[in-house]
Amino acid sequence: MEIKNESAVLGRLNAKISGNPCPMCRSTMGFELQPLTFHQQSWPLDEPNLDFSHIQFLPCVAAICKNCGFVANFFIKE
Repeated sequence: MEIKNESAVLGRLNAKISGNPCPMCRSTMGFELQPLTFHQQSWPLDEPNLDFSHIQFLPCVAAICKNCGFVANFFIKE
């Protein structure tokens, strides 16, 4: 997926997460934003089955804790 204004979007996200401790290890070493975007996929649940004919997705970017490797996924909002 291509992000419009990718450097601006990632720059804003980086500014928001820098300085926050990791929720897993509480380290303040920071997070490393990954250069690739991915789609978090889901399908509607039609009890008791999933409806695979209507895929839904969210464009996301991952940030990885530099200390423990915890992965945080963030929705890309342009």
